Amino acid sequence: MTERTRYRFGEPGSGWRRVSLGDVDVAWVRDSSGHTLSVNSMCTDYQEASLTALRRQQMVGFTQAERVDEREEMVDGRAALYSRWRAKLDGVPVELGLWTLKKDGCIYDFTYTSPRGAYDEQSQALATLVQGFGTERVK
Repeated sequence: MTERTRYRFGEPGSGWRRVSLGDVDVAWVRDSSGHTLSVNSMCTDYQEASLTALRRQQMVGFTQAERVDEREEMVDGRAALYSRWRAKLDGVPVELGLWTLKKDGCIYDFTYTSPRGAYDEQSQALATLVQGFGTERVK
């Protein structure tokens, strides 16, 4: 977010509890299953980079990463990169759904983390966040 731009996103739905994490704009956890969602923006101090390079930055901290799917789609009138991964975080097997896009001088990251084998159970929440994404100019 900048002084001239704000952004919005969809809400994940019932069963998701909003939590405060210092390194993302907003995050949720689903206590009953361990699924997590987060949204982050960076509007300063970044150099122009491809969506693939930006996605690689989202993967920092994950090991033994295996790409399951990757494709480019339009989100709010801009190209966005979706990718799905199997990986480990601190040795724990997880599955990831990542969206990365650039708009109005900012980078936006959406991250969904699932216990291994449970990706589809809550993946609609990630889709809802991304489908509700949009930027608006501040007057």
